Amino acid sequence: AATDKELGDLREKLTYDVVNLPKGRKAIPSRIVFTVKRDAYGQISKYKSRVVVQGFRQRKGVDFTQIYAPVAASITFPF
Repeated sequence: AATDKELGDLREKLTYDVVNLPKGRKAIPSRIVFTVKRDAYGQISKYKSRVVVQGFRQRKGVDFTQIYAPVAASITFPF
């Protein structure tokens, strides 16, 4: 279920395009990392997963032309 949610979120946010690999190129390896989240009592509250790519193998202009960096919204705290 966690994997389905993660992959569904990636599809929904259009974070990638499925394309044919250029001749002589290999796909950049990726993995799915699983995490168990626990509440204050140590009970399992949910399972999470995320897709990680070995980005250090990418070369700009060859493997990618654009950069996507998620940024959290800033919140103003009154003092």
